[in-house]
Amino acid sequence: MSIVIGVDVDGVLADFDTGFKKVVVESSGKDLFGEGWTPNDITTWNYTKDQYGYTPEEDKAAWESVKASPSFWYDLPPLDGCFDFLQSLSGDFIEDVYFITQRMGRHVKVQTEEWLFTNGYRDVPTVLISGDKAGCCKSLGITHYIDDKNENCRDVFDAEGTIEIYMLARPWNRQLLGITRLTTLQEFLDILKVERERV
Repeated sequence: MSIVIGVDVDGVLADFDTGFKKVVVESSGKDLFGEGWTPNDITTWNYTKDQYGYTPEEDKAAWESVKASPSFWYDLPPLDGCFDFLQSLSGDFIEDVYFITQRMGRHVKVQTEEWLFTNGYRDVPTVLISGDKAGCCKSLGITHYIDDKNENCRDVFDAEGTIEIYMLARPWNRQLLGITRLTTLQEFLDILKVERERV
């Protein structure tokens, strides 16, 4: 059996929240996040509105800024362990790697490809822009998938029961029945290494 993996980008590899917080504050003209804020303070998916009290209009304006930016996605900082993880996925270790993201905006695919290369991925990355993570996994024959969003993990689980699904633990997600929750990218890599030795 070949190993084909699917990897979400934001919240798994890229620190979207630090970048988005900056945009929200700049576009709204107010900082409701508080002093000393870090992404680990986030406890819900739609945190700008549900946790920090920005209006739907302010949230929408921030997203419009993101979509208009030619470099927002490229400028995001990597999360812990990202560089080593991406380097390990390069080369002959895995047959196919697909980076599946629901990003939106200008040149989003190119921004994401360049970001991956800058942050450790040495091969030509295959980036898919799609909100249908389950459909992508099923059609591409993905065997191992990792994400940080509960709904994505559940959708993939419900659509294709043979895929090994992993959730990277974040303050905004929770344990789901049947889905393994990991604390680091290295844990996912260790699992892949064990699988690789079996094939």
